[in-house]
Amino acid sequence: MNTRLFLLFLLFTKCTDGLTQKLQTEDVFKRYLVSHDQSVAKTVINSKDGLYSLFCQGDLTDDPAKKINLFTEFIRQNPKYGMGEAYLNRGIANSMSEKYDSAVADCSEAISINKKEPYAYYFRGESYLSLTKYDKAIDDFNESIKLNPSFVLAYHMRGICFLSQKNSRNALSDFNRVIELDKNYDQAYLLRGVVYDEMGEFKKAVADWNSAKKINKKDTKEADELIEKANKKMREKKTE
Repeated sequence: MNTRLFLLFLLFTKCTDGLTQKLQTEDVFKRYLVSHDQSVAKTVINSKDGLYSLFCQGDLTDDPAKKINLFTEFIRQNPKYGMGEAYLNRGIANSMSEKYDSAVADCSEAISINKKEPYAYYFRGESYLSLTKYDKAIDDFNESIKLNPSFVLAYHMRGICFLSQKNSRNALSDFNRVIELDKNYDQAYLLRGVVYDEMGEFKKAVADWNSAKKINKKDTKEADELIEKANKKMREKKTE
């Protein structure tokens, strides 16, 4: 299973609707107006230096390198404003570019500015996961979940950490929670099936992989391969 490819697919699939993206970008500033110093946000939006435009360019681009450069320039021009969203956005771009140590540093800076932002902990956790620092990743996903108990991806990624640590019980609990929150999450069924397979619960594993296939009919190759291997194990078990 190409876990890294899966992570990238989950985390960085971009909305193709430019208008929706623009509204999402403006929402960042609306939240900032409410939760932070209003004069700071208004200054950014009304800046003659085009800071608001710079932020929007960085938020809307799909090019990680360009995103890093734009948010680096944004931060350079207004370090006194301490906008955690800028560090978080640059951290996400660094993670996309597989610059995980830089991503951790940026997300840590975002957290120092706003300790109640679940996405900052989440993306730092994702970077720790990519660095195979599972305990630190779990700590960050824990914090994300405390701040947002319905954060599906945080449960899912924490489950991946537990699975990587061979902690089947906790991994199973997290994938169960993901499916409880989103019954159409095919990757959760796929990975819960892996947990069941490692526990020797082959029938449950096959059932989950079949569920994943029903949800994602366009990409069944991985599930088919897993089912074939599990069926082989069950046949071998019967002949013992």
